[in-house]
Amino acid sequence: MTYLKSILAMFAMVVSSLVFSTAAWANNYQDLWWNANESGWGINISHQGDVMFASWFIYGPNGQPTWIFLSRAERSGALGNTFTGDIFRTTGTPFAVVPFVQQNTTVTPVGTATLIFSDARTGSLTYTVDGAQVVKQITRQTISPFNLTGSYFGGLKREGGGCVNAALNGSV
Repeated sequence: MTYLKSILAMFAMVVSSLVFSTAAWANNYQDLWWNANESGWGINISHQGDVMFASWFIYGPNGQPTWIFLSRAERSGALGNTFTGDIFRTTGTPFAVVPFVQQNTTVTPVGTATLIFSDARTGSLTYTVDGAQVVKQITRQTISPFNLTGSYFGGLKREGGGCVNAALNGSV
């Protein structure tokens, strides 16, 4: 039985070290993000593993709406909360033109962006487009809050035997 306890203790140490080493990597930032004091723009983040794609709508120097996107931003930083990559601007066939004409589409590199998340709900966006740098504080945009009131139950039950000492068999 002492041997079994040693194995279980070693297994618990390995599992806990894995849990603590990956805790910083646990947040998924996929969502709509914005700055509530600056209604009229926002960033859409798609996050899978260590890679992020983001698109956001801003207004260009002429006041016209502009879409830019961050393609394949890689996770970095000791805390795993930083994503950096290149920004591109696209233009193409107007929405009401059918059929879509692929030859009218252009993709132009225009700068870089870095997202640093303070926690699962807040962060900062620093980006440069055509030489102009912008820094924004961002938060997740809540469309409708989740109601998590109520009672929750959980547990673990082990049955059966297998121990050399029959007194240790049964539920724990």
